[in-house]
Amino acid sequence: MKMVKAEGLTYEYTKITETDHGTEEMKMTALQEVDIAIEKGEFIVVLGHNGSGKSTFAKHINALLRPTKGTLWVKGMDTREEERVWDIRQTAGMVFQNPDNQLVATVVEEDIAFGPENMGVAPAEIRQRVDEALATVRMSEFATYTPTKLSGGQKQRIAIAGVLAMKPDCIIMDEPTAMLDPIGRREVMETIERLNKEEGITIILITHYMDEAVRGDKIYVIDGGKLVMQGTPKEIFSEVEMLKHYGLDVPQVTEVAHLLRQEGIDLPKDILTIEEMVGAICQLKSTI
Repeated sequence: MKMVKAEGLTYEYTKITETDHGTEEMKMTALQEVDIAIEKGEFIVVLGHNGSGKSTFAKHINALLRPTKGTLWVKGMDTREEERVWDIRQTAGMVFQNPDNQLVATVVEEDIAFGPENMGVAPAEIRQRVDEALATVRMSEFATYTPTKLSGGQKQRIAIAGVLAMKPDCIIMDEPTAMLDPIGRREVMETIERLNKEEGITIILITHYMDEAVRGDKIYVIDGGKLVMQGTPKEIFSEVEMLKHYGLDVPQVTEVAHLLRQEGIDLPKDILTIEEMVGAICQLKSTI
């Protein structure tokens, strides 16, 4: 069974604008005939410029939005079925861009306990889940802190812990590092990778940072509400011109390799890291 599966996923909404003659209503399509299949335990990255539809897709996985046409299943559950929404949200947790919007309590451990309490989990198990979640994101020593005293990266790790305490099989991260400094970004990405590799949690990461995207198992690119590219990071980022056509960047080292190839230097198309670049250059030197 797929963790997430979309077939013909389409989402339309009505945009209302004010004009000199009153209000105008216009039908807009945010997602159009999207087909995606995500396996349990995968680290998936979704890319797209602002307004491409990637966040709309993420909200469908958590049943915050429902398809206008087509179907999206989470662990076999149809997100259009009202009676399955609670189970879907326990299966697929969501972490948003701004951690301040996700923290609801004045003490860290109380914030993490909020989700399990609302699920009706027994107090003894809540205590255990809170401790485990804090340990997983390496924030145990901050259990009794006030969230407002934490850094942005620490707050986001607490937000992730709050989702972990609800024991989801899948976590959707909607640009979780967008408001963080480089240190905070690194802390959160290390946490995300550890959850995926060590805990086996399916990760769906929406990001604008290409250095984060290269860490995924597979990348989906959405443009104008349509799925336009899919493949491994090496497959996707080897198509530099196509990504630029869709308004996206590539990792800096990939861009440098692309420019050097245009100058006639024989480098591989799929260089993603500095280590790979050094290796390719050393290979060139050995053949000269």
